[in-house]
Amino acid sequence: MIMLGLYRTGEIPFKVAHMHCRVVDNKGQKMSKSKENVINPLEMIERYGADALRLALVFGASPGSDIAVGDDKIRAMRNFTNKLWNINRFLHFNWPQKTEKVNRPIDLASADTKIINETNLLIKKTAASLASYRFDLAIDALYHFVWHRLADVYLEEIKSRLRENDPAAIYTFNLVVKTCLQLLHPFAPFITEELWQNLPEKPDQPLAVSLWPEKIS
Repeated sequence: MIMLGLYRTGEIPFKVAHMHCRVVDNKGQKMSKSKENVINPLEMIERYGADALRLALVFGASPGSDIAVGDDKIRAMRNFTNKLWNINRFLHFNWPQKTEKVNRPIDLASADTKIINETNLLIKKTAASLASYRFDLAIDALYHFVWHRLADVYLEEIKSRLRENDPAAIYTFNLVVKTCLQLLHPFAPFITEELWQNLPEKPDQPLAVSLWPEKIS
């Protein structure tokens, strides 16, 4: 590719290439037609979605080790995208009617401040992992934050406040969801773009060209 780029354009097409190890089945065996353990990516996309397959190829893919991919792992990543979809639906369900934008309240509850601080740490960790080509660390941190911190803990803490239309809870929930979509976009571009375009607080531009988050407050 470099030689062809030089031949056709006189320029090097890229200066950095990330090489991953073999993709093997869920038992660690090399995929081959004779073993009948080959996964057809088109079938997996049809069954679980392109984002689920992309996530399965990155999740747990540490440098120097084979990447184990099977039906169960892809299904688990599909469940994660479903969780992301349901979080977004919950945001819509609790969004104040006839309101396009929720401004930051003067005072936030301690739970709100805590999740915002943790999200800022997640932004730094994700950026550092991407810069060092540790895509596995980035998606691992994002997966556990979205599922276990945002969905399992914070949402349970603020459900009663959302029912009371607490502006601090709504503001914080919306802010964290938007940031998670931005951080997840390189790994799951299709569902994150779809959710981004349909946020209650309408974005000014597509997620694909939006700025990378640096710090939220």
